Amino acid sequence: MDIAKYLVTAGLLSYFLNAVSNSTLLIIISSAITLALLIPGLYLIKSAEKDVQIKKSNKKKR
Repeated sequence: MDIAKYLVTAGLLSYFLNAVSNSTLLIIISSAITLALLIPGLYLIKSAEKDVQIKKSNKKKR
């Protein structure tokens, strides 16, 4: 997820500073890459939270 945030930041800075001649293409590519990294990141966080809950419930049963 951190990489996705860095891509958004870099894309926005490039857009506002006009560092790239084709800004529409930059926005489309950075958005696609960000989503491609954000979705698995959110899934991994959700599954890690479930693992922690399972471990806590197993400790309580002992």
